[in-house]
Amino acid sequence: MTITKNNRNEYLNSQTSAYKFGWESCEKGDTHKRVSANKEVQADYDSGYGSCWANSESINNEVYN
Repeated sequence: MTITKNNRNEYLNSQTSAYKFGWESCEKGDTHKRVSANKEVQADYDSGYGSCWANSESINNEVYN
């Protein structure tokens, strides 16, 4: 599923705070980092960051193809 401006807030509100933080960090162009010693929180952050990056790549491919 591609996340767009129209469904971004709804999508992020269905995720954990750490996932949302990772997504928003990626959107701002922040460097991926370690945010917690808690493995579950870090995994959610990593997932959000990675999903945002993959989503932006998907959108870019749709625009340029």
